[in-house]
Amino acid sequence: MRTCAYSTIVELILWSVLSFILVTPAHAQKIPALSAVPEDLSSEVRTHLSQRKQALEKDLADFQAAAKVFNAKDAKDQTDAEYTALDTWRTRYINAAKAFNQEVAQAREYADRLHKASPRVGAVTDYRGEFSIGMSDGSRLTNADVAAGSAVTVYLGTRVTTGPTGRVQLLLLDETVFTIGPNSDMIIDEFVYDPDLTPRKIAVSLAKGVFRWVTAKVTPKDPTAMRVKTQVVAIGIRGTDFETFLETDGSGSVKLYSGMLEITPTKGGNPFVLKEKSMMTFKADGTFSQPEPIK
Repeated sequence: MRTCAYSTIVELILWSVLSFILVTPAHAQKIPALSAVPEDLSSEVRTHLSQRKQALEKDLADFQAAAKVFNAKDAKDQTDAEYTALDTWRTRYINAAKAFNQEVAQAREYADRLHKASPRVGAVTDYRGEFSIGMSDGSRLTNADVAAGSAVTVYLGTRVTTGPTGRVQLLLLDETVFTIGPNSDMIIDEFVYDPDLTPRKIAVSLAKGVFRWVTAKVTPKDPTAMRVKTQVVAIGIRGTDFETFLETDGSGSVKLYSGMLEITPTKGGNPFVLKEKSMMTFKADGTFSQPEPIK
C-alpha cells in the first residue's frame, strides 16, 4: 500500500498521472533508438557491437514489461519504491543507449577513415571449404564467420588464404572475377578504377596455390596496369582469362585460355608474350619452358 503521506485524493490523482507519463508512447519516444551496426566493420568490432545491442534490446523489453505491470495496478497499490526503481531503470537505459550510439558513430568514423586509406575493391561472391580473409585493419574472417552471415567486403591490402578444401571467388568493382583455389595465399596490393574508363591498375601478389583470373570491362593497353606478381614471374594482363599454379618454392605454370599475357622474369631476362590457348612452366631458379598448347 502507498504511505499515508499520499493518501489524499489529490495526491493519488497526481501519482496516477506520473505513472501514466512513465509508460505512455509519448514518454517512450524520448528513449533513443539504437543505431544499426554497420556491416563493413571488422568482425571483432561488429560482433562486440551486435552483442551490446542485443543486450540493450533485452533490457528495454524487460523495462517495458515491468512498466506495463506497474501501470496496470491501481494507484493505491503503486509504491514509491516501484516508481523510483522504474525511473532509475529508464534513466540508466537511456544513458546506455546514448553511449552505444556514440560508440557506433565512432566505429563508423574510424572505418570510413580506414577505408579511405585502404579503398574498397570488391567482395566475396562465392566460397567453399576452409579459408581465411585477413583485412587491412588487422581483423580476420574465416569460413565459419562467412557461413554465419558476416558480410565480406574486400579492401586494399586484403590477404586471402585457403586450406586443402578451400575456394574463394572475388568480384572486383570493375567486374573482374578472381578465383583462389585450394592451399593458396594471395594479397591485393593495388587497385585503381574509375567508371569513366580512365587508367586503372590492379596488382596482386601470389605466394602459392591455384589462381584463375577473368578480366572484365577494360582491356588495358599497358600490360603493367594489371599484373600478378610471384617470386619468379610478373604477369602483365591484357583482357584475359588465365590460370596460374604456384608452388611454395616459386616454381609453377601459367595457362592462358584467351587474350594475351606479357611474361617478365623477375630474376632477370627479357619479357615475352604468351598467346591464347598456350601454356608455359617456370622453375624456382627463374628458367622458363617454351610456350606450348594447353594440355
